[in-house]
Amino acid sequence: VLSILLIAGTVTIYQQLSFMQNQDLGYNKDQMLVLKSPAVYDSTLLSRVLYFKAQLTQLPTIKHTSYSSDIPGHVPSGRNGIRRENLNSEDDILVFQQSIDEDFLVTFDIPLVAGRSLTTTDGFSYNEPTQIVVNEELTRKMGFATPDEALQTKVIFGMGPQPQHAEIVGVIRNYHQVSLKDGYQPIMYYIEA
Repeated sequence: VLSILLIAGTVTIYQQLSFMQNQDLGYNKDQMLVLKSPAVYDSTLLSRVLYFKAQLTQLPTIKHTSYSSDIPGHVPSGRNGIRRENLNSEDDILVFQQSIDEDFLVTFDIPLVAGRSLTTTDGFSYNEPTQIVVNEELTRKMGFATPDEALQTKVIFGMGPQPQHAEIVGVIRNYHQVSLKDGYQPIMYYIEA
């Protein structure tokens, strides 16, 4: 009986490990090198990151470079509410907020399912409306039947001292931002200016 229990336990563990190793996460994790920047946030941070990125792209062994506030596989540090512009704050949906650059989607091989990716001209500003990209899960939670319906929708989200206005310009395919045991999380992406 003990031998049967040990064999059954071994088979179960093997199947779980095989599932985790072979599951499609929705993004490319192979051949990735992630560097964490020092936790020094000042007015020169963006210029230093851009300089470092420019130096890396000159190396022939590097295919893509990107910078972001968080990476797939880690819980994003930013989280706040988002809603359609014509709704009240009681209708807010809790969403992860992630700062990315224009190369994030291509670097992690995350496909768009509707609209377009963000560009440097879409940079976030506290005083002006901005453009954002969202994932399929957020469009579903916002009540859209298809990702295409979400395009050009005006939204309000929390960040900083006052609500921010934005327009959805793209929708990306869901990917597992956190553990496989959790469902897809609603995520919005913006370009840090």
